[in-house]
Amino acid sequence: MKKFTKQKYIALIILLAFGGWYFLFFSNQATDQIDEVVTYEHQVIKGRMADSLVSSVNAAARNKVSLSFGLSGEVAEILVSTGDIVEKNQIIAVLESSGASRQVEVKKLLLSQQKASLEDLLADPAASELASAKQATANAKSAVANAEFNLKNLRDGSQASSIETQKQTVTTAKFNLENLTNPSAASIASSDSSVKSAKTSFERAQNDEDELWPKLIKAQEDYCQKFQDWVAVCNVGDIPLTAAKIKGLHDSLTLAMVPQGNQRTKTEALLTANANYVDAVNSVASTEAAYLSAQESNYKLKNPSELEIQKLKEALNAAEVRLAEYLSSPEQLELDKLNAALDSANANLDYALARELELTAGALVNEINRKEQDVRIAELNLMDAETNLKNHTLTAPFAGIVGAIDVTLGQRIGSSTAVTTLSDPKSIYIEIPASESDLNQMQVGNFGIAMFEGMPEQFYIVRLKAISAIPTITQGIISYPAEGEILTGQLLMQEATNIASLQGDLFKSMGLDASSMGSFPSGGPPGRPSGEGMRPSSGGPPGRPTSGSMGGPPSGGSADGSQRGPMSGMGSFAGQFMNPKLPLDGMSGTLTLVTNIQQNVLLVPSNAITRVGRDNTVKLKNLDGTIEQRVIQTGNDDGQNTLILDGLKENDSILIEVKKSNSKSGIENSKPATTGSRPSGPFGGGPR
Repeated sequence: MKKFTKQKYIALIILLAFGGWYFLFFSNQATDQIDEVVTYEHQVIKGRMADSLVSSVNAAARNKVSLSFGLSGEVAEILVSTGDIVEKNQIIAVLESSGASRQVEVKKLLLSQQKASLEDLLADPAASELASAKQATANAKSAVANAEFNLKNLRDGSQASSIETQKQTVTTAKFNLENLTNPSAASIASSDSSVKSAKTSFERAQNDEDELWPKLIKAQEDYCQKFQDWVAVCNVGDIPLTAAKIKGLHDSLTLAMVPQGNQRTKTEALLTANANYVDAVNSVASTEAAYLSAQESNYKLKNPSELEIQKLKEALNAAEVRLAEYLSSPEQLELDKLNAALDSANANLDYALARELELTAGALVNEINRKEQDVRIAELNLMDAETNLKNHTLTAPFAGIVGAIDVTLGQRIGSSTAVTTLSDPKSIYIEIPASESDLNQMQVGNFGIAMFEGMPEQFYIVRLKAISAIPTITQGIISYPAEGEILTGQLLMQEATNIASLQGDLFKSMGLDASSMGSFPSGGPPGRPSGEGMRPSSGGPPGRPTSGSMGGPPSGGSADGSQRGPMSGMGSFAGQFMNPKLPLDGMSGTLTLVTNIQQNVLLVPSNAITRVGRDNTVKLKNLDGTIEQRVIQTGNDDGQNTLILDGLKENDSILIEVKKSNSKSGIENSKPATTGSRPSGPFGGGPR
């Protein structure tokens, strides 16, 4: 136990010795560094101050579309790959189209038949038709001549009358009376069979009506659930369709109001179902009437009424009386018969002459109109078939880049299946979600600089193009969609003057030293040196450090004056801004907008301000050389300069202390001697 305690003491002594050596070593290192405070005098001047807004943004393609055939079928060809660059109307993919091709051929054949029928109607009548009509006219004339001849002969008394006809009439009247009062078994059996057959037909018609009514309702529902009710056929009381509604649906097909495809099919199905149901209803009515008539005839056959018996008796009596009269005076009865025959022959002659005149004069206007409508319908059907065949080939609606191919060869796809996505890389714009607090500060025409994570070496000049007042709410967060356009080429040159006056604000808003950047080609207004707008608006007189570079190199720079950071090496303006490689669709990045530019305001370097308690102060050099710790009121800052609201005036002299650290190794570091300076605002543009 004592041995163990002794070892612990030895270890403790070693640790203490090592700790003392470590302290002495680093104390000596610290004494090798010497701090020196350098004081600069700065004159307060007026300049410009701009706020900035920073927002996360996305690059988006304005021309971007998901491509689909709009038809179902089997993929026969895929002619592009992911990432291919295609031209407008270039073929992307093809569906198997043999069926559609056959439909086109069938519609062409039907159209040619309708055209041929119209041409035949418009053409002169065939020689055979005209000859037939003339022969019919000649026959009618001959019949008239014969009737006139027979009548003349009767009037001349040269033709004996026929008594046999009148005797036959009496015989027939006796047979009818006998058959009514004593029907034969064969007549009764035939009547019973007619009743049974009529009943079967009636029941079959009723069954057809009952089956076709639900089909008509289903066709109405299929039509009305998918398409707009142009003809008002979607109410319960609209079926069966009236003649006006049927005409309206036919007109919609004839006038191409209903496009090819599913809607046309549903329209034709509704018309067919309605026609079938109406035919069934008419069939029920006719078969019911036939059934009732057969029942009535059967009943009358088995139970003749006294009235009917009396009528037949009277008919027999009249025939016998007429025979007796004919036997006594046959000329008058024959005369009436021949007059009737002459009238009939004259009517036939009139018809034959009219038909011959029609063939000679040409087709009627109504017939021509109907045939022309048939031709037009056939043309529309052919157009539908050709459009359907064309839709089996998927083409690019514009030039762009092909996205992922989402189908494979031989795959059966639906009408809404997406084949690929096409995006135009030249239509890139910037989507900006503006918050409620930022909306009032943003104005169309604001300029900014954007950079994207996928292209960190590339910067873009952006102009705010549009802001929507309609909010977008996502998970309770409200934002207002805004749109920015990337200025390149001619657009950039058109805005050269505006951008040149803002370039210092643009770079400072990103925390960069504008004085070390290459100037914009256009420069500032006439009379100012090119590139003057790139420098801060506030600075000291010649020989005095400019604001933002007190006591050492500029922010983001090095001791030897070389520029570091993301804008390093920006010597080629054309490569950086004029003709840059645009970001890709979907890339995320950051946009810094310059807003709320204030002209002719008092500015001091931000590192001249120190915090004393709750007050912001600067060291003011009075005219008598005394130094005063002056309390000031400040506004926004841009990372280099701070806006002075009260406490200083133009041309006041203030002192800025900068601490320089000199080490024995010869390395010099610099930093402000003061501490507690006011931090910049949340967007790099000062408090808001």
